[in-house]
Amino acid sequence: MAVDSTHSDYDKTLELWQTMRDTSAGERAVKEAGETYLPKLGGQEKGEYAQYKQRASYYNATGRTIDGLTGMIFRKPPEVDVPDGLSQIMEDVTLGGLSFSGFAEGAVDEAVTVGRAGILVDFPRVEIGGLTQAEAERMNLRPFLSLYKAESIINWRTGQLGNKTVVTQVRLRENSFEDTDEFTSDEVEQIRVLDLDDNARYRQRVYRKEELEGQRGNKYTEWVQQGDDIYPTMGGNTLDYIPFIFIGPKDTTPNVSKPPLIDLADKNLNHYRMDADYRHGLHFVALPTPYAIGLDEDEQKNIKAIGPTVFLASSNENASFGMLEYTGAGLDSIEKALANCENQMASLGARMLAPEKRAAEAAETAAIHRQGEISVLASLANAVSIALTEAMTIVAEWAGVGGDVVVSLNTDYLPKEMDPQMITALTQALQEGGISHMTYIEALKRGEVIRADITPEDEQQRIIDDEFAGVEPV
Repeated sequence: MAVDSTHSDYDKTLELWQTMRDTSAGERAVKEAGETYLPKLGGQEKGEYAQYKQRASYYNATGRTIDGLTGMIFRKPPEVDVPDGLSQIMEDVTLGGLSFSGFAEGAVDEAVTVGRAGILVDFPRVEIGGLTQAEAERMNLRPFLSLYKAESIINWRTGQLGNKTVVTQVRLRENSFEDTDEFTSDEVEQIRVLDLDDNARYRQRVYRKEELEGQRGNKYTEWVQQGDDIYPTMGGNTLDYIPFIFIGPKDTTPNVSKPPLIDLADKNLNHYRMDADYRHGLHFVALPTPYAIGLDEDEQKNIKAIGPTVFLASSNENASFGMLEYTGAGLDSIEKALANCENQMASLGARMLAPEKRAAEAAETAAIHRQGEISVLASLANAVSIALTEAMTIVAEWAGVGGDVVVSLNTDYLPKEMDPQMITALTQALQEGGISHMTYIEALKRGEVIRADITPEDEQQRIIDDEFAGVEPV
């Protein structure tokens, strides 16, 4: 089996991932796919199909929904609790300038779009023996995170280690760039293999395709390992696990799930095809067509144009002129089908696309109607939170920083502003010693009276600043 062989679940889901990529990217990506999403009509030639496709309009409900759902998760900043020793790393978790917050948004976007991604915790491949911690930090010799898209995680295996089922191999497709001169770089595909060797030690190997020569002089290509096996160490010891964390819409297992919004994407493409037929029909029937009956041959030759400045006449008293106009209702059914499809897309997740109701819906009723989607989104946010927590825990251990790591993404998607009566009751309980100042602040956060990122110390300092500035309590 070749190193670039793919998992059966990968093969089954790859088409769905591509569908999600195209439908979320927008009209250009969908149209570039040509007949994949918009088949030719019977008898259409190449030029006719090009015009048919050009007239069609893609209504990007999928992309807007993904943006909306991701925005709902980051409506409140993630709650991140890490040891002080990780503060500098949090500002650049990739060694490429991306902050932890930006990395988290990228992970969520992948989980919402295709329902799968992976995080590799890695360490620069250099010897650091003899360096002090300060010297290593100056050289950026510290652990970092890499986010892999679903399409890059081509294969994986699990096995028993003791009494536990663990991931024993992960194969990642990567693109590396090599400078050919000072102005040009060539893109090179490679496969990175992460596995546990026969002694259950974590190992990395990198393979690239090379052109080889056979015994008879024939040329052929083969995947060849580049360099020696790599055994990353933590505190001078090899690892007994693969520091790669899978992200799914529900959990962090290697199992592949269908993209959460694939039903919406399919409906979106159905809408695109109907729109193509609708606009194709309009193109042929929307403009009136002039006609003339009873003209002789010379009179027919004189008809060069039609319009308000052109006068048509005939010497034949039986000649007649008119305009052929479309008056039927054949396209009405497509219009209704398009509107119905848009409503179905709204119910599948694109609620921001649905027209606003004239009558106000009770908050409790709206919450019940959206609870199913909220629970799916909350489950996804929790899965990403677990993956990020696990990844940053490995980073902390690798960096030699003690302390617990907790990452929690927002799962509160319906604003619940606290009413004045509740604020009064909480304040009274605080004044009477019934609740702590910390509990009071946390309650105000949940009620969205104060920002989620404000700490009790911050709020206390604000109170002191107000007193110093002479601001009277309201």
